[in-house]
This record gives sequence, structure tokens and C-alpha cells, in this order.
Amino acid sequence: MKFLPAVMTALGAACLTLSLTQTAQAQFKTPTVDGVISGGEYDNQYRSPSGTAADQDPNLTWRITWNNSDLFIAISDARLAEGAVVYLDLDPQTIVNAPGSGTSQGLPQSYEGSTGTLPFQADAILFIRSDYREVRTFNRETNQWRDAVIYPGQYAQVGTDARDQPRVREFSIPWATINGAAGRPANFNWLGYIAFPGGGAYGQVPVANPKGNIGTSANFVRYFTVLNTAAGSASNAFGPNGLDSYSHSGPNENTFGAINVYDFTLNTAGGFITRAGDGSAWNIQGNLRIGNGTLNLGNSVAAVQVAGDLTFTDPAAFTSGNAPIILNGNGNQTISGDTYSSLTIQGTGVKTITSDLTIAQSLIINNGTLATGPNTVILGSTGRLSESATGYLLGRVSALTPTPLASEGASSDFGGIGLRLTQRQPQGQGQSAFLNTVSAVRITGFPGTLQGGSDLKRTISRRYSINANLNNNPGNRSYEVAMDFAYRRSPIDELGGNDPSLLELYQSESASNFNGTYSKVNGVAYNRNTTNVVGATGSLRLDGAFFSLADGATPLPVELISFAGKAENNAVRLNWATASEKQNKGFDIEHRSDQSEWSKIGFVTGNGTTNQRNNYSYVDRAASAGNNYYRLRQVDLDGKSVYSQPVTVQVGAIAFSVSPVPTTDVLTINGLSAGQHVAEIYNARGQRVMSQEFNDSAPATLSVRALPVGVYMVRVLGPDRSTQNARFIKQ
Repeated sequence: MKFLPAVMTALGAACLTLSLTQTAQAQFKTPTVDGVISGGEYDNQYRSPSGTAADQDPNLTWRITWNNSDLFIAISDARLAEGAVVYLDLDPQTIVNAPGSGTSQGLPQSYEGSTGTLPFQADAILFIRSDYREVRTFNRETNQWRDAVIYPGQYAQVGTDARDQPRVREFSIPWATINGAAGRPANFNWLGYIAFPGGGAYGQVPVANPKGNIGTSANFVRYFTVLNTAAGSASNAFGPNGLDSYSHSGPNENTFGAINVYDFTLNTAGGFITRAGDGSAWNIQGNLRIGNGTLNLGNSVAAVQVAGDLTFTDPAAFTSGNAPIILNGNGNQTISGDTYSSLTIQGTGVKTITSDLTIAQSLIINNGTLATGPNTVILGSTGRLSESATGYLLGRVSALTPTPLASEGASSDFGGIGLRLTQRQPQGQGQSAFLNTVSAVRITGFPGTLQGGSDLKRTISRRYSINANLNNNPGNRSYEVAMDFAYRRSPIDELGGNDPSLLELYQSESASNFNGTYSKVNGVAYNRNTTNVVGATGSLRLDGAFFSLADGATPLPVELISFAGKAENNAVRLNWATASEKQNKGFDIEHRSDQSEWSKIGFVTGNGTTNQRNNYSYVDRAASAGNNYYRLRQVDLDGKSVYSQPVTVQVGAIAFSVSPVPTTDVLTINGLSAGQHVAEIYNARGQRVMSQEFNDSAPATLSVRALPVGVYMVRVLGPDRSTQNARFIKQ
């Protein structure tokens, strides 16, 4: 099962010393295969000379483009009597070189005595020489290469192999020949070179691959990724932003230096890479994935920037060392749990951790959201959390006091999680009432319900569990402390309708149920002079139960009891209901699609203040085909507002998709054609962990509750043997 994420960054293109790329403006070109390169026929070109001397092919250039039916390649300044070898991976996997096809010595034969280990699973091989041309394809049912067939595509050449003479070979191949009924692939990986007798190679693309007398045991570690072959996609045939990708094979590396690539993959059983040198910065503009082997970033303090996912299934496979890890993609990213010295969230979007994550030094969230799901970010003894005005940690983060709070005035801010606890002088209780080591857990994202109240009375969506029953602290007792409880108003408003001027301290009934009911803590003195901080001083029970804040009296303005949408021809009808309302001005209707951001499309007037049920409806007659997302922005008469959870409505021809992402139990597959389908789920190692058949074009549901937490790919095989792929996260 294969997948390529559409992750792009604005870091800019960086080309290897000998290469020169030209960025594509649009695709679906149809060159005339005549050996003459006319202006505009190819949007992409890449130079790969052997050297600068006249006999070293200084102008050797590859060009590649495609349309819906054919792939076109032109090569200039390479000897026509020497064969061009092109390897194609037409349905890229999450782990590009996962076992199961032509990645190594299982290749069908050498070409002019040259072959080796590929960086991906090859599906097709083209061999193009002036006097002989063939194509081979891989049979995934038998796991064998098919016999060669005489090249069925077009071919033309101009020039001769005489020195100083221009020469061009140009050829095309039907997608159907190399990819069967699936035709044009949604995306693909590829590499190429010119083979000469005796096991030689030159003109290699990417240029970092082996050249010279490579023989039959070369390690091809570089390849190009084409993210999107659709018309107008502007995908560069020579890698996103002009970058190639790296997939490790061959010998272990003890002194791996700097690298600037799109995807980086290590999937070699028993293999290892150790980075060396403080100048060895890594810039991964796609994904960094480890399937097998060990990656050690060493003692270098050079940054490792990753714009896509950073994933591995075995924590022992990855050692961050002293390296600062920077997630700089402007979109959703996934990061595997492990111990990190320094982790910075620089890009926008949601960054999701797949398991517990420990921070030894610093976690800096400059933009976007770091979502923990059911997992926890653990701050080590010197670990610190920093959230900017536009950065937010959603979920769980824990910390310990680095030193005991064993004297009056001793204080800790628990690594910057938004809580400060200060020991006050016990009143007639003796030294035993001083604190020792204290743990704290912060949870954001969910409000609690006030005891004795209705669902209209809730805490803010932040709470802290404080446990002093550690390291010989006396258990089950209260302590004289001062607590500073900070909360956020942006980018997420944690108040949930509570009045900040009336916030008081509430505590859950137990440490085991943070979503349970909360009771007001009595005998507390308050200080609300600092913005978005409530100071509380008193005798507090610190047994792990959760503290939160609420105004205790003011109900939420509106109790929304339902919100749903359904398609009606080419329109969408939204229906919602409230159980009661207070000073409700009304509801802004907001919409977005897969290609657009949230925007207001309408307004429905509310019913002011009422204890009666009220039903509302709105029709969007401008809904677009595919997925449409809607949310309500409930607005009070005083201008305060709160958002509902979004709903999704599919209109017209439904694109293939899976939802919800992330999921905890059920995955729904949408956009299927009629007939029998097979859904296969693969883990991050490329191993199939689940398969299910269904015979319907209606949305299909798969139970994924039993799957471990992690990142998965679902591959759906259609009745016409077509395949569709999507990624999802299991929490």
C-alpha cells in the first residue's frame, strides 16, 4: 500500500551543485516525439553532466512531462548507442522501499552490466537504446517481474554519436502499458541513468546517485517524487522545490553530514546512520520515516527541520541526541513519541503525537497546535514549555518540581505549563506539612461539569491535577499553598462562556475522572489582578484530583443540543436546536471546503433569553461538490461568541476520502464506485494489518478500535483493479 502526502513548504528550492531544474507551471503536456525539443514542450529539465570537458557530456539534460495517457521523456547530449534506464514507482508506499517488489537484487537483469539496490519499490523499467528498446513491469500477484516486451511507445532521435555533434533521444510510453487499468498514477517516484557496457553509468538523475563503473551492486539512494500528476498541478518532475528524496541502503554511515531533501527514509534491517559535525544541518521538506534500522542524530547541535511527518514504530530506532528538532510544515504533521532534547513547532496546522513524548530541554510552540490525543508530553527535570500567542498545546502535559518545595516561599512553575505553586507557612502543623516533590498534569480541550448544576454550568476547558502524595509527602491531607492558575483566550478561548471577573477554584471528585463533576473549593482568597491568571491562596487538597476554574453562577448563553446537515440535490440544509438561551443575538453560519478556509455565509437571528426549546434551519444553495464543512458561531447581545463543533456534508460526486481523522474506533470510507471493493490497512512499516471486503458504493465503515495508536494507510482496491489510498491516524 502506497502513499505520498501533499506537504509543501516555502523554504525555497535548493539544487545540487551539478543540477539545474526549471519549475513547472502546469502539466498535461503532449510533446511531438520527433527528437526536436521545441519551446514549451517540456516544463521540466534537469542537467546531469559527467564533467565540463567536451568528452564528458557537459550539456547532458533530462526532460520529462506527461498527459492523461502517456509519459514523455527526452534526453540530450547522451550517447545514443548507450541505453537510458528509467525505474518507476507508480504507487508509492509510506515506506518507499518496504519489502514486496523490485528494490534490490531481485531486479530482472542488469542493463549493460549495471544494476543494484533501488530506493523504492519499482513497478516498471524502461530501457531505451538507439538499436533496442524494452519495458518490464512488476506483477504484484506473483511478486515477480514479467518478461520484457518490445517497447510499444514512440521513439525518435536526432544526431549521431560523433564527438561534438548534438544528439537527442525522445520517447513516450502509454500509462496503461506500465500501470495497467489504473492508467495515469496519482503520483510516482522515479530515477534514471545512462548505462554503458561493462557496468558503467553516467548522466544519473538525481546526480547524487552512483556513477562510473557501478557494476551490479550499486546503492541507488536518491530519487525524485512527483506529488501530483493531475492537469494544472504544477508538480515538478524533478522533485518538490527542485529537491530529490533519500532512501538509505547499503553500508552503515557513521559520519553522515548535512542533507537537504524532500523525503528521508531509513528502512534497512540492522542498518544505522549516525550524524556527525555541528555543520550537519538537516532540512527535510517532506517526511522523515524509519521502518527498520537506527538513526542517531549524535552530539551535533545543528538543527533538523522536518516539514512533513517524523515517524518510527520502534522508539529504539531513533535517538535525537542534542539536535533541535523543528517541525516547520504549514499543515498537519505527525510525530512519533520519544525523548527529544529540543522540539520546536514552527509551522501552522495541527501536529499530532502518536505516543508519549518526553522533553529533556525545551518544547517551543511558536505556531499551530501540538495535539497529544490520549498521550502525554512529559517535561523532564529541566524541560520547559513555551507557547507563543499563536501556539497551543492541546491535550496533556506533565511535569515534576525539580526540587522539593520544603520551605516557606519555595515555588515551582512546573516547566512553564501555566501553573505556579508556592509553599506557605503551615499554621501550627509542624514541618511535616511542608511539601516535598510535587507532580502536575495539565489537560486542555474539555470542560468539566459543576456538581449540582446542569450541563449549562461548566468549568473552563483547562484543568490541573496536582499530586503531593509522592516521596514521603503525607498523603490525603491539605497543604497551605498559593496557586497561580493561568488560562488562554487565544488561539483557543478556554473560558467557554465563563465570566473571567468571577472565576473561582473548583476541584474534581477524584484523580481518575477529569471529566467528572467539580465542586467549589471553600476558604480560598483570590487575586485576579493579572490578565488571564487567577491567584488562589488557601488550604488545598493535593491528592491528584483536578483543579479548574468556573464562575459558578453564570450559565452558558446557549445550550446547543443538536446540529446536523444533509444534502438536498445541490444544496445543503442545516438544522440545529437549543434547549435554552440567554441573551442570544443569533448564529453566524460559517463554511469551508477542502480548498478554502472558514468564511461567513449567513446569519440566523436567535431568541434572546428563553428556557424553551427552539429549532433553527438554514439552506446553503451555493454548496460545492464534494466535502462541505459547516459550523455555528453563536453571538451574544454583548458581542461574546462561541463556536460549535463542525459538521461535514457531502454534495454531488463524492471524492474518495476517509473520516474522521484522527479516529479512535471507526473509519468511514467515502467516494466509492459501485461493485466489490477490498480495503487493506497498512502500518508505518508497510505491513498489512487488516483487510475487509464490501460490495456497495455507499460509505463503508471499518472498525479500527483494535489497532494500536499510530499512523496508517488504507488502500482500497476497486472492481476495475484501480487503487485509492489515504492516510489516517488511530488514537
